[in-house]
Amino acid sequence: MRVLAARALRERRSPLPFGPEGRVVGAGLQDQRTFASATYPKGFPMNNRRFVSAFLIATCLAATSCASSSRQLRLSASPDIPAAQATAKVSATENGNTQIDLVVEHMASPERVDPGATVYVVWVRGNEAGAQPQNLGALKVDDKLKGSISAVTPLRSFDLYVTAEPSQLSSMPTGKTLLNTTVAMK
Repeated sequence: MRVLAARALRERRSPLPFGPEGRVVGAGLQDQRTFASATYPKGFPMNNRRFVSAFLIATCLAATSCASSSRQLRLSASPDIPAAQATAKVSATENGNTQIDLVVEHMASPERVDPGATVYVVWVRGNEAGAQPQNLGALKVDDKLKGSISAVTPLRSFDLYVTAEPSQLSSMPTGKTLLNTTVAMK
């Protein structure tokens, strides 16, 4: 490289080592090989455009899949259910919706949290002013105090929360918020 730079300075040419075809400027075949071996790992198919194109496409696809990968969010528990632990896995679907997979542990039965409640209901509410809550469905808790629900919403930024309700068909939350988090998808 020093030889090429010194030669470029003597001949008053551009100090940039590459010409329009991507070859080293002013270098013979031996200089080309020396430069290539110093720049690329041994065995790298430098002249193989298909390899380079495939590598670039694979890199872009990997970056895209990582960007749209799922995120794990921990939900905050209210003092009414201090032992409860909940995580939500949120990810973008192919059509731009948001997939939510909510898993809870150590969740007391709804009757113990609120005497009139029979079921936990999962809600989402958009972050814009005046947004109404949407019922995503019932969160069933088993005898081992574990439960899960999977749902899809068209919202990208929203509050996700759980309440204890008298019916899973409730159109508006009536109980206190027991678990909550805020989701903001890109």
